[in-house]
Amino acid sequence: ASGKQIISMYQACYDENQNPIGLVGGGIYITDLKDHLDSLPVAGLEQAKSYLINAKTGEYIFHENEEMLGTVATEAHVTEIMDILNQTDKENVVTGYVEYQEQGIDNIAAYHYVADRDWIFLLTDTSDEIFATVNKTKRELFILCAVALILLMGVTYVVISVSMRPLSPIGKTLLQIAQCDISDDSDIKKYINRRDDLGGIAKASGIVITSLRNIVSTL
Repeated sequence: ASGKQIISMYQACYDENQNPIGLVGGGIYITDLKDHLDSLPVAGLEQAKSYLINAKTGEYIFHENEEMLGTVATEAHVTEIMDILNQTDKENVVTGYVEYQEQGIDNIAAYHYVADRDWIFLLTDTSDEIFATVNKTKRELFILCAVALILLMGVTYVVISVSMRPLSPIGKTLLQIAQCDISDDSDIKKYINRRDDLGGIAKASGIVITSLRNIVSTL
């Protein structure tokens, strides 16, 4: 009566002899359904498209292009979904997805089977947009790992530099001993109490210098 496109939800009504006596039901305006689908929370999926398909006949109940309403879906990804549903126990809730290409672009179609209506609700979008958040997270994680690696290298350099700082005066003292110079061991005294290998070397060097001094003093 209004001239507007609707989704018909009428069913035949029968008398006690099972003779059809009329129709009962209602219809949903396509524009209202589209507005409702467009308002669904699909954050980050601005290019997503919604469809409703009659699982029994394969016809579009809802399509963004009104000329496709009532026509049989011939797209490869839709027929693949139909085949999957035909091989599945429809008494259970069926939800899944298929991957396909359209004009050279990778897409994903997620579907949900509405058992009480025998309908298929379909949501499609490009793989790039669907995985945009994942790719962004990967980039952020890569940057974070790079920064952490740089910080770790910096901290490691500082720790090693501080730990190996006594090596220079200890080496200098050992060279003095090799040249029979036992006049001064002040450079290593502050490292003798360290509880590591460098502390042990410093302590041993101090003992050698003391022993040589005693020998020289005795001579």
